[in-house]
Amino acid sequence: MAVATSKWLTTVHQGLRLPILRGERSRRAPRLQEPPADVFLHIPYDQDFQDLHLAYIAGVSAFGLAPRATLEMPGGAPRLNNILALIQQCEYAIHDLSRVELDGKHH
Repeated sequence: MAVATSKWLTTVHQGLRLPILRGERSRRAPRLQEPPADVFLHIPYDQDFQDLHLAYIAGVSAFGLAPRATLEMPGGAPRLNNILALIQQCEYAIHDLSRVELDGKHH
C-alpha cells in the first residue's frame, strides 16, 4: 500500500513504513561496506577433491563470505602457528571429515 504525502511516497510493507522519494532520484551517500566475514576451510586438497574444493569456495562466496585456507600461506617452519593464526582470524569454519577413517585398532 502506498500513501502520497507531498514529495514523499510512503510504502507500507509488512508493517513497516518505508519513505521513498518521489519525482526525483534519491541521492544517498554510498554505504561503507564491512569486509565479508572469513570462513576457514579445513578440507582435503588432493586432485580427487578438486571439484568439491571449488564448490566449497563458490558456496561460501555466494553467501557473501570470504573463504580462507592454508593454501594461501607460504611454506615455512612455523606452519602450525600460521594455521592457528588463520583459524583465529576467521569467524566461521567448515570442516570436511569425509576422508577420516578409523584404524582397525579403535572401534
